[in-house]
Amino acid sequence: PQSRRDFKRPYRFLNKEYKEDKPISDVALIWKFINSIDNPGLSRHIQESLAARLPKYVYTRKETRRSHQHNITISRKLSWDEFEKALA
Repeated sequence: PQSRRDFKRPYRFLNKEYKEDKPISDVALIWKFINSIDNPGLSRHIQESLAARLPKYVYTRKETRRSHQHNITISRKLSWDEFEKALA
């Protein structure tokens, strides 16, 4: 389905980027991934799933920023590897 492609293509690209040249901030890369998802419903679902699977690092926001539609706050302690496991 289209929504799965919306999710997998940016993930593969960013995962490759992470493996080849580790970023200074894993959280910035995670936000880059979330922001690359064109489907707002899928983006919301992924954010809610992260909050449920990684409560130590991801918190649900009470308000969302209208321009970015971020529904979560991500701790700087979250690594790309932990994020990747949560998506599996």
